[in-house]
Amino acid sequence: FSGPTFSLSFGGALPGPSAKETVMPSYSIEGVVPVVHPSAYVHPTAVLIGDVWIGPDCYVGPAASLRADFGRIILKQGSNVQDTCVMHAFPGMDTVVEKNGHVGHGAILHGCVVGEDAMVGMNAVVMDEAHIAPRSIVGACAFVKAK
Repeated sequence: FSGPTFSLSFGGALPGPSAKETVMPSYSIEGVVPVVHPSAYVHPTAVLIGDVWIGPDCYVGPAASLRADFGRIILKQGSNVQDTCVMHAFPGMDTVVEKNGHVGHGAILHGCVVGEDAMVGMNAVVMDEAHIAPRSIVGACAFVKAK
């Protein structure tokens, strides 16, 4: 097996909503480390792995898992990924939440794009190459199939 090399860092001190310092686990893969804008808040129990970019004014909730070992994960300005969400990138693709996109508790995003001001409901699943249009809503527990 010649899979990626992982390393763990707890050096990601970030200002939270109350201006307190928090530390979340951040894993590098083959030297690629997550990047978090200083104005973003990442809960201390969230996990960021690999090529993850968290933009300004973003929120990542408790127990969220953003694993970018095959492709990049991008949260654009003002987007939020709530408690227990899972994001994973399809090989060679980006998984993106556009500006002010919202991802409800427990949702799974896999190799897809959530448009600007769109919302993915709680426990919904959005699969590979799906594109959620701007200002759209994916209902709670919905399944959006791969393209």
